[in-house]
Amino acid sequence: MEAVFGLLLMLLGVAHGVETHCDGRQDGAQCYGAVGGTVFIRLMDIIPPRFTLQKSRTRILRWKNKTVSIYVLKNRSSFDPSNGTFRISNLHKNDSDKYLLEIQNSNGVMVENRALHLSIQVFAATNTLNVEPTTVTDTTAGKRTESVTLSNNITSSSQTVTPSGGDDPWFIKYLPVMAGVLSALVLLLVLGVFVFRRKKKTSAKGVETHCDGRQDGAQCYGAVGGTVFIRLMDTIPSKFIFQTSKTPILRWKNKALSTNVMTNRFFFYLSNGTLRINNLHKNDSDKYSLQIQNSRGAEIENQALHLSIQAPFSSVTLVNDCLSQGEMRMSCTTDGGGDSPQYSWTLDGHTLTQDELLFGNKDTDIIVLRQNVSGLLVCSVSNHVSSISKDMRIPTCGFIFINCTLSNGTHVSQWMFAATNTLCGEPPTADHLICGLRAAVAVLLLIGITVYFAWKKKKSRRAEDPENSVCMVEMRNLAD
Repeated sequence: MEAVFGLLLMLLGVAHGVETHCDGRQDGAQCYGAVGGTVFIRLMDIIPPRFTLQKSRTRILRWKNKTVSIYVLKNRSSFDPSNGTFRISNLHKNDSDKYLLEIQNSNGVMVENRALHLSIQVFAATNTLNVEPTTVTDTTAGKRTESVTLSNNITSSSQTVTPSGGDDPWFIKYLPVMAGVLSALVLLLVLGVFVFRRKKKTSAKGVETHCDGRQDGAQCYGAVGGTVFIRLMDTIPSKFIFQTSKTPILRWKNKALSTNVMTNRFFFYLSNGTLRINNLHKNDSDKYSLQIQNSRGAEIENQALHLSIQAPFSSVTLVNDCLSQGEMRMSCTTDGGGDSPQYSWTLDGHTLTQDELLFGNKDTDIIVLRQNVSGLLVCSVSNHVSSISKDMRIPTCGFIFINCTLSNGTHVSQWMFAATNTLCGEPPTADHLICGLRAAVAVLLLIGITVYFAWKKKKSRRAEDPENSVCMVEMRNLAD
């Protein structure tokens, strides 16, 4: 029994890594998740103008004006507009409930309403657990073992254990403690890798940006982890103060420069009036002001600049989906963070046109291409501190355009899946005509050969038949 308890602890120890997937695009769908795990729910194919996801009259998710808002589950959930999937992590038992998706048009009028049921279960150890022990006697060793199978809607596993009271190894009684320690170490290792990768993706060491801050109201940009050079002035005045909205940063007075911030991050070049800020942080984004004074301390000029720090993009992914009528939906998503993405699409080097687009435009992350569009598609994502692109040769969805008149006089003009097209006969082509002529020649040749051999056989039979043969008899006169 101790070994069975230890097995349960080991299974519980890895429950945080359980991922389940569910298709919630059908009304009344039933989804499952594991306590402490993650569930991915596919809600839709194409993102509508507006929609709301609710749980027992409580708003969970809202999409409006191409912006997603997450309530209640903000720290545990996310929505991926590229494929319409809603993710909930670190699942709790009280996440089990009925969820309602309301889809609206651009005017806010509801056009579709469907529900799904989410059930959260403990990973292979709930009251609905199926435990099936099987006792087996080892005749050679004279020992009894038990094979235990545990399963529910999420997972199943089996383990062969030796009951207490037998000749158990010494470590069996400490197995639960060892399993708990091992699970904790694995969890810490996973978290460490995740944090390291996250930090690596969102940093931009080596990225340098330059800005002319000599004009009042200038807008400057910098990359997280990078460096920004801001030109503040041409000549150094008698006195000046450079500060944020709350804190003085630099002060020049009596030909001496003083600073109230970390000197290893801020450096001022007296030779050209440029301020350099290293290892930029998100909280460096602010409104800065430069107050220039004369030798008596009277202010003679006051100008402001705005500094915005953005996370750069590390990579971009292109995903394609064939729709019901042969249209191609393309989704462009960025990996590893990045702020304020700006999207642009090109096809074979030119900007996408409305004749090639069925849905979306060249400045959105999701577009739908018409059935006849082909070539090299490129999605570019950029902000003020980075730019990255991804290309893909547009695949075919297997659709063809048919245009014909049926035997009953009905004219058909539409796109259809080639493998199931039975409406129109395939129009004759040059290849078809050549094949037809070859077939006709072969048939005539076969008929000629048959007639020849039939005639020859008939002639041979006539030669062998005496009744049909001709006999030449010499007739002589008896008198001769």
